[in-house]
Amino acid sequence: MQQPYSQAKATIAIAKASFKALLRSPSAIVFSAVFPFVFILIFGFIGGGGRISLSIAVDKNSDTSNTVYQVLKSVPGIKIISKDEEEIKEDLEKGRIAGIVSIQKNTAAASPAYLINIKSSDAVNPQNLQVLQSIIGGVVNGIDRSVNANTPTIARINPIEKVPGRVFRTIDFILPGQLGFSLLSAGVFGIAFMFFNLRQTLVLKRFYATPIKRLNIVLGEVLARTLFQLLITAVILIIGALFFKYTLVHGVVTFIEIMILCFFGLILFCVFLRVFYYPAMAIYTLLFY
Repeated sequence: MQQPYSQAKATIAIAKASFKALLRSPSAIVFSAVFPFVFILIFGFIGGGGRISLSIAVDKNSDTSNTVYQVLKSVPGIKIISKDEEEIKEDLEKGRIAGIVSIQKNTAAASPAYLINIKSSDAVNPQNLQVLQSIIGGVVNGIDRSVNANTPTIARINPIEKVPGRVFRTIDFILPGQLGFSLLSAGVFGIAFMFFNLRQTLVLKRFYATPIKRLNIVLGEVLARTLFQLLITAVILIIGALFFKYTLVHGVVTFIEIMILCFFGLILFCVFLRVFYYPAMAIYTLLFY
């Protein structure tokens, strides 16, 4: 007795064959894995030029009526932000601001008149912190020369206080962007072009000659593309973490979370196939066939 045709087995067979074809396809490897690494290297070595711009916050208990603060806020390249205390603390821990500056009157002695405290975090670039120190020191020296020539100094900068914070690297921003670009290309263009090639080589017509449903053909190809792209994603993340020091905050847990997010992203991008590909192919068929 002839057994009924299994759509599930046919779908898995198409997925396996398509997955093997992707692994043997130089173009699929280049566009999915090599291009993201090339862009990571290019953008990673390009430094940001131009003038220096630092964002700082001023402690809410600071004396803002003194000359030091008035001159500091007018310095080009220094941007004083105004936010809630919790938001400022979060920005400091994530390195979004260079530090929190506190200017207090010196109640313990007559000179200097003010004490300047700087609170920063490990997430702040040490070079930016040195620049901030130099700018504040230059402001104090300029005031000493012009306004308080007869006194040693108007303010003293105390040692910088550091709080724990997450250290962000350039690769932490570049790699996710290139990873998203790779997923978008694979989900939208990769599958659409793959079906176009199957149609041009008459392989799709052979599929239609079998009892398998058209939806199962799409599911099989999408499954193969998804597994292939998840494999490429894992390789990119592992190489990024080992060789480019990409930050996986919670280690393996973060890796798994990224993989799950990429899986749902691929499924979402594959929806564009149904939205754009089939209408485009219908128009193409009507015009040229």
